[in-house]
Amino acid sequence: MLPERFGRYEVIDELGDGAMGRVYRAWDPAVNRVVAVKTIKSEYLTRDTADEYLKRFRREAQSAGGLNHPAIVRVFDLGDDFLVMELVEGRTLHRLIREEGRLAPEKALLLLSPVADAVDHAHRAGIVHRDIKPANIMVDPGGQPKLMDFGVAKIEASVMTTAGQILGSPSYMSPEQIAGENVSSRSDLYSLAVVAYEMLTGQPPFQGKTITQVIYKVMHEAAPPPRLWNAALPARYDDVFARALAKDPAARFPTAAEFVAALDIKELEYMLSESVPAAPPAATWSGDDSPTILASPPAALAPTAPGRSRRGPAGTADVQDRALS
Repeated sequence: MLPERFGRYEVIDELGDGAMGRVYRAWDPAVNRVVAVKTIKSEYLTRDTADEYLKRFRREAQSAGGLNHPAIVRVFDLGDDFLVMELVEGRTLHRLIREEGRLAPEKALLLLSPVADAVDHAHRAGIVHRDIKPANIMVDPGGQPKLMDFGVAKIEASVMTTAGQILGSPSYMSPEQIAGENVSSRSDLYSLAVVAYEMLTGQPPFQGKTITQVIYKVMHEAAPPPRLWNAALPARYDDVFARALAKDPAARFPTAAEFVAALDIKELEYMLSESVPAAPPAATWSGDDSPTILASPPAALAPTAPGRSRRGPAGTADVQDRALS
């Protein structure tokens, strides 16, 4: 049976059921709008874990509530055991890929660019998402992507670990996250690269018949070049994804914007135009008294040119329905 309300919010129906929580469509009579209310599944809380979880829930939700970006689902309110969020009508990126198959690079970039900007915005605020995946990206009817669940994944992970379960799909988790090591902004960038890979190829880079097989590949095997699945992709994409999916976090792109810029042919054409100075040669230590001078790094891996504006929000996808992770 549906609960009648959470605080002042009157429940209309259930939107979805995820690994740790349930989300409801609800009415906020104070401002006359429909919202989404996310709650924790009580079966995962024990007398010993409930108080600590709720404290962390409120602390993380307050941090996420401070994010203000058009590609991040807004947090409106916080109760003792529920979170009130902006309700985004549309469908998840997971559902879009499942229904439409792989996306053309141009369409993929229209969706990736706002999400990358949102990820970098959160990182500048000191917030790491920890669960970037297609099911956590909503695409509204106007084609605008919105990243959900900032700040929630961290606290859910702690409860799932206590319950002896794995949170989310290991297909999108970085090697260091699976290993239980420190999770940083570079971990989010790895997950975003997995999402981009699936958008462009229709396939996740690491697959297996069991979770154990997937985890082994994430930890020990290099991702197959994306052109193995989609030969129509630009040749440079193989190098871009090799870097973005590196096992060593330090070897990955430093920001989400730089990763997306490496995929953007228009950005590369601008960077290679006569108006942009060539990058100086890179130097590496050869073991003697002088560095060895290498050729300039590939343009696909170069940072965004100064003063170059990024693409605006997406505006071409025709999406309907509501789905939830």
